[in-house]
Amino acid sequence: VHAGSPLPGRPVACLGPGTGLGSVCLAWPDGDGAPLVLPSECGEADFAARSAAEWALRSHIAGKLGVRHVKAEHVVSGLGLRRIYDFLRSDAADAAAPSGAAETSGTAAAHE
Repeated sequence: VHAGSPLPGRPVACLGPGTGLGSVCLAWPDGDGAPLVLPSECGEADFAARSAAEWALRSHIAGKLGVRHVKAEHVVSGLGLRRIYDFLRSDAADAAAPSGAAETSGTAAAHE
Protein backbone atom coordinates (compact mmCIF):
# COMPACT_ATOMS: atom_id res chain seq x y z
CA VAL A 1 0.00 0.00 0.00
CA HIS A 2 2.77 2.39 0.93
CA ALA A 3 6.50 2.24 0.32
CA GLY A 4 8.53 1.41 3.37
CA SER A 5 11.20 -0.70 4.88
CA PRO A 6 10.42 -3.64 7.16
CA LEU A 7 11.82 -3.34 10.65
CA PRO A 8 13.51 -6.53 11.92
CA GLY A 9 11.36 -8.33 14.48
CA ARG A 10 8.32 -6.10 13.87
CA PRO A 11 4.97 -7.27 12.46
CA VAL A 12 4.39 -7.24 8.70
CA ALA A 13 0.99 -7.17 6.98
CA CYS A 14 0.51 -8.60 3.50
CA LEU A 15 -2.63 -7.94 1.45
CA GLY A 16 -3.56 -9.91 -1.63
CA PRO A 17 -6.47 -8.53 -3.63
CA GLY A 18 -7.66 -10.99 -6.28
CA THR A 19 -11.00 -12.79 -6.45
CA GLY A 20 -11.43 -11.60 -2.84
CA LEU A 21 -9.16 -9.82 -0.36
CA GLY A 22 -6.68 -12.15 1.27
CA SER A 23 -4.40 -11.09 4.08
CA VAL A 24 -1.80 -12.40 6.44
CA CYS A 25 0.24 -10.94 9.25
CA LEU A 26 3.75 -12.09 10.09
CA ALA A 27 4.98 -11.72 13.67
CA TRP A 28 8.24 -12.70 15.29
CA PRO A 29 7.40 -13.74 18.86
CA ASP A 30 11.04 -14.60 19.59
CA GLY A 31 12.34 -11.46 17.92
CA ASP A 32 14.65 -13.16 15.41
CA GLY A 33 13.45 -16.73 14.74
CA ALA A 34 10.99 -17.97 12.17
CA PRO A 35 7.91 -15.78 11.78
CA LEU A 36 4.53 -16.81 13.09
CA VAL A 37 2.05 -16.66 10.19
CA LEU A 38 -1.37 -15.31 11.19
CA PRO A 39 -3.90 -15.67 8.36
CA SER A 40 -6.86 -13.33 8.39
CA GLU A 41 -10.24 -12.88 6.78
CA CYS A 42 -9.87 -9.11 6.43
CA GLY A 43 -11.98 -9.15 3.29
CA GLU A 44 -14.96 -9.96 5.52
CA ALA A 45 -14.54 -6.68 7.41
CA ASP A 46 -17.01 -3.87 6.77
CA PHE A 47 -16.11 -1.40 4.04
CA ALA A 48 -15.62 1.72 6.14
CA ALA A 49 -16.79 4.67 4.04
CA ARG A 50 -15.14 7.94 5.09
CA SER A 51 -16.59 10.51 2.68
CA ALA A 52 -19.84 11.28 0.90
CA ALA A 53 -18.48 9.73 -2.31
CA GLU A 54 -17.45 6.54 -0.48
CA TRP A 55 -20.90 6.35 1.18
CA ALA A 56 -22.46 6.69 -2.27
CA LEU A 57 -20.19 3.90 -3.56
CA ARG A 58 -21.13 1.75 -0.55
CA SER A 59 -24.86 2.35 -1.18
CA HIS A 60 -24.43 1.59 -4.88
CA ILE A 61 -22.69 -1.74 -4.17
CA ALA A 62 -25.19 -2.69 -1.45
CA GLY A 63 -28.05 -2.06 -3.87
CA LYS A 64 -26.47 -4.01 -6.71
CA LEU A 65 -25.65 -6.99 -4.47
CA GLY A 66 -28.88 -6.83 -2.45
CA VAL A 67 -26.97 -6.80 0.85
CA ARG A 68 -26.75 -4.56 3.91
CA HIS A 69 -23.18 -5.53 4.86
CA VAL A 70 -20.72 -4.28 2.24
CA LYS A 71 -17.46 -6.14 2.79
CA ALA A 72 -14.00 -4.75 2.11
CA GLU A 73 -13.55 -7.40 -0.59
CA HIS A 74 -16.69 -6.15 -2.35
CA VAL A 75 -14.56 -3.06 -3.10
CA VAL A 76 -10.90 -4.14 -2.90
CA SER A 77 -10.70 -7.09 -5.32
CA GLY A 78 -10.89 -7.84 -9.01
CA LEU A 79 -14.70 -7.75 -8.94
CA GLY A 80 -14.49 -4.67 -6.72
CA LEU A 81 -12.65 -2.80 -9.47
CA ARG A 82 -15.57 -3.53 -11.80
CA ARG A 83 -18.03 -2.35 -9.15
CA ILE A 84 -16.09 0.90 -8.72
CA TYR A 85 -16.05 1.38 -12.49
CA ASP A 86 -19.81 0.77 -12.73
CA PHE A 87 -20.38 3.22 -9.86
CA LEU A 88 -18.25 5.90 -11.49
CA ARG A 89 -20.27 5.52 -14.68
CA SER A 90 -23.56 5.84 -12.76
CA ASP A 91 -25.68 8.84 -11.87
CA ALA A 92 -25.00 8.10 -8.18
CA ALA A 93 -21.33 9.02 -8.64
CA ASP A 94 -22.26 12.33 -10.27
CA ALA A 95 -24.63 13.14 -7.40
CA ALA A 96 -21.93 12.42 -4.77
CA ALA A 97 -19.15 14.28 -6.60
CA PRO A 98 -17.92 17.67 -5.42
CA SER A 99 -19.12 20.68 -7.42
CA GLY A 100 -17.63 20.66 -10.90
CA ALA A 101 -16.52 17.02 -10.82
CA ALA A 102 -19.74 15.74 -12.42
CA GLU A 103 -19.27 18.01 -15.40
CA THR A 104 -15.67 16.87 -15.75
CA SER A 105 -16.58 13.16 -15.60
CA GLY A 106 -19.46 13.71 -18.03
CA THR A 107 -17.19 15.50 -20.46
CA ALA A 108 -14.60 12.74 -20.21
CA ALA A 109 -17.23 10.05 -20.82
CA ALA A 110 -18.46 11.90 -23.91
CA HIS A 111 -14.99 11.66 -25.40
CA GLU A 112 -14.60 7.88 -24.98
